[in-house]
Amino acid sequence: MVTAHFGQLSVSVSQQTVRSERGFRMGLSVRTLASPATGDIYQEGKTGMRGFIRRRGDAWELRVFLGVDAVTGRKRYVGETVHGGKREADRELSRMVADAEAGKLANTTATVGELLERWFALAQQDFSPKTVLETRGILDRELLPGLGLVKLSKLKAEDIDAFYTRLRSKGGGRRGNGLAPSTIKRTHGVLRRALHQGVRWGWLGPNPATAASPPRVLCSDLR
Repeated sequence: MVTAHFGQLSVSVSQQTVRSERGFRMGLSVRTLASPATGDIYQEGKTGMRGFIRRRGDAWELRVFLGVDAVTGRKRYVGETVHGGKREADRELSRMVADAEAGKLANTTATVGELLERWFALAQQDFSPKTVLETRGILDRELLPGLGLVKLSKLKAEDIDAFYTRLRSKGGGRRGNGLAPSTIKRTHGVLRRALHQGVRWGWLGPNPATAASPPRVLCSDLR
């Protein structure tokens, strides 16, 4: 028997099971280990991303270790419950491990507001004084009140589009008038750049702003 380590977990597995790592090293996406003592199933991806399955009554508990939170420094996990057969749970865990390795899962519990402030502190060093004032205004009037409390792990393109719709009808912050498409377009540009920096920092997976649909700017809006 040998011991395999999964985040804070350690599990004893047979030498025969561990030898399956040879196939894993040759290019298989996930290797699977089983604990004879508990029946728990553990999987590990090619880059070391780890997950496990545990039976919970008539369901399966899935958990994947994402590593250390990019902001808080704490260990971070993502979990899911599957109602169905073990084979279905195995496939879902493999998908979760693959998504984690591909960077499709946010690696922090930080909010959009925390990212915006961290990005602005860095980006303003290269801005002109005018751009600093304009960008700070967009953050304070539109982005922070509208999206600041949303978790990065929960932010989707449809949420951003709904936010833009609210801006067109009610405006941002305490303002009651709807914003012009050109103003929303500038707001979108700030949000997209901040989220892009978050991707580079490893705070989130794909940038949801790239799939969002800000309003079209007509020539009359630019006058």
